[in-house]
Amino acid sequence: MAAADEIGQPLQFDVEHTIFVAVGTDVHDSETTLIWAVQNFAGKKFCVLHVHQPALLVVPQKNEEPSSNTPKEHVAKAFDEPERQKPLELLNQYVFILAKLGVQARKVWTETNCVEKGIVEIIAQYSIKWLVMGLDAERYNLKTSKKAFYVCQQAPICCHIWLVCRGRLIFSREGGMGRFNPSLLQTSEIGLDQSNHLRLDFVDAQQKEYASDRSQGLVDPKHSNNEAIGTSRTRLLLRNEVISLESSCVEEVKKRKKMEEILETGKKLAEQMNKKRDKLSKELYDVEEQKLFLERKASEYRCEVKELEKKMFDAVDLLVSFREKRDKLQIEHEEAKNKLRLLKNMLKMEPTCFHSVEMPTFSFMEIIEATRNFDPSWKIGEGRHGSVYKGHLRHVDVALKMLPSYGSHSQSTFQYEIEVLSRVRHPNLVTIIGACPESRLIVYENLKNGSLEEHLSCKDRYRPLPWQIRIRVAADICSALIFLHYNEPCIVHGDIKPSKILLDANFVAKLGGLGISRLIPRECLEIGRFTPESDVYSLGVTFLRMLTGRAASGIVKDVKCALENDKIGAVLDSSAGDWPHDLAEQLALVALRCCVKEKSDRPDLVSELWSVLEPMRSIASASFSGSKQHSRVPAHFTCPIFQEMMKDPLIAADGFTYEADAIKGWFKSGHDTSPMTNLKLEHCNLVPNYALLNAIQEWQQQL
Repeated sequence: MAAADEIGQPLQFDVEHTIFVAVGTDVHDSETTLIWAVQNFAGKKFCVLHVHQPALLVVPQKNEEPSSNTPKEHVAKAFDEPERQKPLELLNQYVFILAKLGVQARKVWTETNCVEKGIVEIIAQYSIKWLVMGLDAERYNLKTSKKAFYVCQQAPICCHIWLVCRGRLIFSREGGMGRFNPSLLQTSEIGLDQSNHLRLDFVDAQQKEYASDRSQGLVDPKHSNNEAIGTSRTRLLLRNEVISLESSCVEEVKKRKKMEEILETGKKLAEQMNKKRDKLSKELYDVEEQKLFLERKASEYRCEVKELEKKMFDAVDLLVSFREKRDKLQIEHEEAKNKLRLLKNMLKMEPTCFHSVEMPTFSFMEIIEATRNFDPSWKIGEGRHGSVYKGHLRHVDVALKMLPSYGSHSQSTFQYEIEVLSRVRHPNLVTIIGACPESRLIVYENLKNGSLEEHLSCKDRYRPLPWQIRIRVAADICSALIFLHYNEPCIVHGDIKPSKILLDANFVAKLGGLGISRLIPRECLEIGRFTPESDVYSLGVTFLRMLTGRAASGIVKDVKCALENDKIGAVLDSSAGDWPHDLAEQLALVALRCCVKEKSDRPDLVSELWSVLEPMRSIASASFSGSKQHSRVPAHFTCPIFQEMMKDPLIAADGFTYEADAIKGWFKSGHDTSPMTNLKLEHCNLVPNYALLNAIQEWQQQL
């Protein structure tokens, strides 16, 4: 028989600092013993000790001496594996109880048919210095007391033993005292009646066992004398214990009285705290009342502030209205006074070189104010070439495109290209109003009817365009592209698509998104990424999208297949209305020619595209002549000052076109600034805008 841990191997312990607690099979009874040990030996290491009695072993009779030399190997053969797991499972329960108490414990156990001898052998094997055993007084019997008595008598003298009953210390034997001597047992704080009863039961049980042994002839006279001496000493011990317990009761009474005094003091303190609490509650209530009063006052003040703000805004609007009326009256007065003189000055005026037009420049603070500090809700577009915001700059609705801060262009190059593009003006190109060089930002006119992409996809408030407007848009964009390609130097757009085609209030198309680095000498066209032919290809795809309302992916193949099978109607966008079959087929054919892979096979803009689109636009305009949209005057035909269609358009130094009477009257009234940008003009020379005049006359003929 040998002790081992859960894997059956010998253990090593720090016996000087380890408390061993002997436990039985009843977990509830042994739990109080564990709790007592943890409370009284804080900071020590713990080990749970258990002696397992195999169920298959024959328990020796009362008159038989238990075998103490049975080898553990013989015991292992008598049990199967499930039986060997029982003590491990039991010990794991005790280890879990100690873990909940915050103590980590080890385990040691052995197998034998005699529990007390197994405990003594483990004590001897590991030289245990500290042992705690449990003793249940309520279920006390001879066998239980015999185990405790045997361990106290037979354990090595180096072991200090504590016997605990229901969480209280009953006996203790200090180490180094030699063999167990009942007269040396120490008692602890157990009740008087219970202690006497327990000790007498212990003595009576010993006497009964002794008488039983004598009746069988098993006790020799020498042993009988020793037993008698032990019994006398035990009785003396019990009397000493009674005296000790009476003294303990007196101490307990004193402690109780002291605790009652402490409780009374605590009660008085609690009453004082309750009074303070009531006082603070009342003060808190008063503060809450005052807070509600102040909040009501604050709400009233806020309402008054809102009313005052409304009155202030109304006054500002009224002031602006008065100023506008005043300016209009001044212009009318000057117009009537100087009409003849203005006509004479126009005849005497020398043409001004177009390159002398100065591009308006805006400060970054003006840009921040115009966009409400780049309010995200005012962002109307974003792409790889920058973000686009709507804004209100110098009383004009504009679109502002902020270019990325990175790139290969210097600030001087940026300024040069802005100046060049500002001179590129055409009725079907989005007008550049100015720029902010310090933030790399370009200011364009803001067109109210969105982009062609928004109408094709019916985004937000935008509705599908009728087929007449779609044909007019195709012609407008072709006209703008002819202007760009035949400019000196040649300008390649490089990104023609429906999202870059914008519509004004009268659904006149204007091509936007013109990059600032697209001014290409003709000898470099073929080696660059963008060429006039690539613009023609993109134009063809855009025409097909206007015909079908579909996305660009696979559109060339679908339209080509429909034409080959004479089913062009199957791919037309029905939301545009009833397309004339011949016009739809004609537009599809010219669009497919633009989309051929070989660049040299793509049609020429003037001789092949415009010759087809111009007659188609006339037919579409005639078909649409009765509509409300067609009767409106295009925005770029309207004078910014008179807000009427111009009859004699003149270009001022700010690059904007005005009615002759209006701009001359503006100058005669003493102004030397631009009516559109409010910036000082470099000169007051005016140049006739014959291209716009021809466009106005052509539009009037179509009505």
